[in-house]
Amino acid sequence: MYDYQETQKRLGKRDYFPNSGTVAYFDPQSQTIHLNGFKKGDFVAALQKQQPTADFRNMFGTMMHEATHWADLIGTLWGRTHLRCLYDCYRLLPRVNDPGVETDLHRFIDLHDHERRMMHSRYFRTVHPNPKPHDHKTPWRLQFTAGREFDPAGKPDENRPIVFTRFLDNKTSDQIARQPIVAGALLEINAVWSEMRTNLELMGALDKDEFAVEQRLYGQQILRFMYNPDLTLYTAPAHLLAHYCRISDVLLAYELSSALAHIVLNLTPESFEALSPPESMSDWAELFAGFKKTRDCGFAFKVIASVTGRWEEGMNKQEWLDTALNRAGLPESQEILRQAILKMEEYSPGNLNTSVNIAENYLLEVGKKIFATRSLGDTAITHRRIIAEGLPIVPMFDPEGDLIAVSKTFDLAKFSPEDMHALSASLVTQAKRFREACR
Repeated sequence: MYDYQETQKRLGKRDYFPNSGTVAYFDPQSQTIHLNGFKKGDFVAALQKQQPTADFRNMFGTMMHEATHWADLIGTLWGRTHLRCLYDCYRLLPRVNDPGVETDLHRFIDLHDHERRMMHSRYFRTVHPNPKPHDHKTPWRLQFTAGREFDPAGKPDENRPIVFTRFLDNKTSDQIARQPIVAGALLEINAVWSEMRTNLELMGALDKDEFAVEQRLYGQQILRFMYNPDLTLYTAPAHLLAHYCRISDVLLAYELSSALAHIVLNLTPESFEALSPPESMSDWAELFAGFKKTRDCGFAFKVIASVTGRWEEGMNKQEWLDTALNRAGLPESQEILRQAILKMEEYSPGNLNTSVNIAENYLLEVGKKIFATRSLGDTAITHRRIIAEGLPIVPMFDPEGDLIAVSKTFDLAKFSPEDMHALSASLVTQAKRFREACR
């Protein structure tokens, strides 16, 4: 019989997706969302009261943040590549002791590498132990650099370059933080944008005076968030884009960054090859081939952001994005997304006689629906949008293992959060055992 707490003990402490907090997290191995900060009863009571207090907004903002991580895993080309790698491992689990299966066990290492590259190790992300405070009036200076991963022998890997954003002291140029621009940072841009949109939607229900007060307080909260050196995973791509577009409006920076992140997470291999970095990146020329071969999302984001040009009030967001894509050697956004859906349709798990294949196939079908919704205008996922558009979103675990349903259209007969959560514990155990055998 399934036991949520026992499964959590088996899984132990891990680094969950790009999330660094403890209030909630998305677990990519089981494709489940875990809410540690509130229980199912809190959610039900909040729905009944419908009072958009700060606590109410934080609850829904957190849920939509994690729902966006889930959506990016099943509803982008980048995420579906990871999903296929994951489910190949699930299909391997029943056969790990079969004769001759040794030639397939590398899939556990492939998955491990996919997971660690979402953020990269703590080694690459640095924060000054006692930095001078900065804010929007005295902003950080930014510098963009490139480096290389280390291979398993500890040597720089020429085929695995990394893009970094360095945050520097406004006056001295001393380094305050260094953040890799990796897939995990783009995922956080999308998730934070959903969180922001959720807060704005809920504040819209307040009367005029309350709205003015809450909007001011929320604006102050966002500015503190933007200049917290411990949170650059969540902010670096927005800072990067704002730098090139000369944007001071945080909400606009996140909206545009999320629109660009959605495109980058859906680039085909052919689009990566077509990327044409600007002259300003010529110092990195020897790394371009490695970036393209590994389909490095941070590199693509940096290339396109670098050619956006200054944002002017009144600009059409779609035209702004398409102009930047053309300058970077790519077709317009709708053509990129059309190519992405064609690529998505090339793969299916095949035989649907097993629960694992049924679960994967269902996620792939749901992912296409979510992809289509987010590709028409705003990329944010909010509770209002889930209800209005009938989006199937996976139910979320509360701290006691009770499931909280945020949509009415998710089919639990095809994908069981409890079953996948339990199965992921077996995967974690087996993958750890094999990694120890390798090194």
